[in-house]
Amino acid sequence: MPTLQELRQHPHWSVSSLNALLNGCRLQWAYSHVYQFAPAFTPLNLAFGQTFHRACEQVLLRRRQGQALTQAEALDCFAELWRATVRLSVPRIRFEAGEDAESCLVQGQQMLAAWLARQNPDERVVAISSAFSVPLVDSRGRRLSRPLIGEFDAVLERDGLWVIVDWKTAANRWPEAKAGRELQPTAYLYASRLLNGGRNVAFRYEVVTKAKKPACELHWTTRDSDD
Repeated sequence: MPTLQELRQHPHWSVSSLNALLNGCRLQWAYSHVYQFAPAFTPLNLAFGQTFHRACEQVLLRRRQGQALTQAEALDCFAELWRATVRLSVPRIRFEAGEDAESCLVQGQQMLAAWLARQNPDERVVAISSAFSVPLVDSRGRRLSRPLIGEFDAVLERDGLWVIVDWKTAANRWPEAKAGRELQPTAYLYASRLLNGGRNVAFRYEVVTKAKKPACELHWTTRDSDD
């Protein structure tokens, strides 16, 4: 299966672009997806979130290989990834007042520790950073010219239930009903059922808050064929 970067080289739809078009600023969507203007800087939230994802990937990869990282090793992994992100980001990351690379590093390590505390070693790691491409169809069942592409952060399994996991960093705790309203689970569960012969799969957000005392909350949701 091609990587997500390879899939992005061809015309496609993604959940992020659909969300930006349908639920965000349409002008901002046009600047990015139609006119393809280069951004003047890298948003801190984007760089930080991508680094956090890569650290989580490394933790699950080592667990899948039977070589689980200790908490200290996982935190060191985040530090190494974050310093590389800051050093190599083009364009440069824009830090807000009162923030800098080192303060973000400390916060990221605290958040990763909160995420590690919620991990269940009894869940088997099926896949990590698994890219997909599936067809979209119109109301008459005709295939559209552009497929839907994306990437499952992780797929876990316990007692026969497969769970698509998506990691989020957030400024505040999520309301209980938020996961049920999001477009991403709808799209990802649609893709999963096409790829896995209709297998019943659940979806779980693992949301880590950027607070003085970070917390990791699990938000479960599912979708049916009507969704």
